Amino acid sequence: MASVEQNQSAGVEAHISLSDFLKQVSRAIKQAMPDSCWAVEELSDFKLRANGHAYLEILESDEGKEVAKAKATMFSSVAGRILAEWKRVTGGLPQAGMKVLVKVRADLSPQYGFSLNVTGLDPSYTLGDMQAKLQEIISSLKTRGWYDLQRQLANPKGHWRVAVISPHEAA
Repeated sequence: MASVEQNQSAGVEAHISLSDFLKQVSRAIKQAMPDSCWAVEELSDFKLRANGHAYLEILESDEGKEVAKAKATMFSSVAGRILAEWKRVTGGLPQAGMKVLVKVRADLSPQYGFSLNVTGLDPSYTLGDMQAKLQEIISSLKTRGWYDLQRQLANPKGHWRVAVISPHEAA
């Protein structure tokens, strides 16, 4: 029986624990990407939890084909400041479908795995993107001759005052 154990141990290559391996990978990630960096992405999901943390899914597509997708976390210590500024500039919270300029940092925790941590979100980029889309729609409507159609209609005649009667507790 001793010879079997000796043969097994002789055939086993040098090894390290999973936590040590993941710590080495974590160090390599931090060395390769020590700082956060800005990336233009599309939000495919945005959820703000009661604890103040925000969870995002960001994706990159090329001609309608998904090229890359990742989940990211914005911890409450950062989210409060970033989302307050976002709301002030845009008037609401980020939503799925928006193009965003997001600042992310790669992190690998031996206990929790790989994650992208959001450290910044630029509302002016998204506002500019939304304005560009609006101008594109207006231009398309003008090209088709549809932009001023509503203004050419005569003012409606008839009732101008409406009263809504509802119970006190109604929605």
